[in-house]
Amino acid sequence: MKTELVSGSHSDFVSNDSKRMKGHGKKCLIILLICLLVVVISLLIALLVGLRRQHEWTEIQNANSRIHHNRPSHTVPECMLLLGSTDRHLDLAKCVLDSYPLIDGHNDLSWQFLNNVNNKVYGSIDFSTDIREVWNTTKTNFPSHTDIPRLRQGKVGAQ
Repeated sequence: MKTELVSGSHSDFVSNDSKRMKGHGKKCLIILLICLLVVVISLLIALLVGLRRQHEWTEIQNANSRIHHNRPSHTVPECMLLLGSTDRHLDLAKCVLDSYPLIDGHNDLSWQFLNNVNNKVYGSIDFSTDIREVWNTTKTNFPSHTDIPRLRQGKVGAQ
């Protein structure tokens, strides 16, 4: 076997490696400094935005306190303050229903129109009557729990 000697000394190889490492180290340092600068700028922006929002929130709270200065922190309908009859719970329920609309999401009335008159709403019945009597729903598989007079009596605002 023939062994060839490579020209150059060991110190030449080490110095070339150290030059490459120094160049690589400078690039890493520059990238690290740029990342650090981006993070610092981002934190400053976030801090300024947060301070601005807090300032706006404080202004809103101050404006609200000036507007509602003479009002109590919570309001109730006047009828709730005047309850004095013998059936206090019924009066309270009526007061709440008069003050706040009740919306019933379960609509039996449209189901009755579908089953009894094939969705022909206009002219099919008199809306001021009790549907249980008109369609005789008490004896069917689809009893009616809803009609206009009972909705009004129960103070349902929408259905």
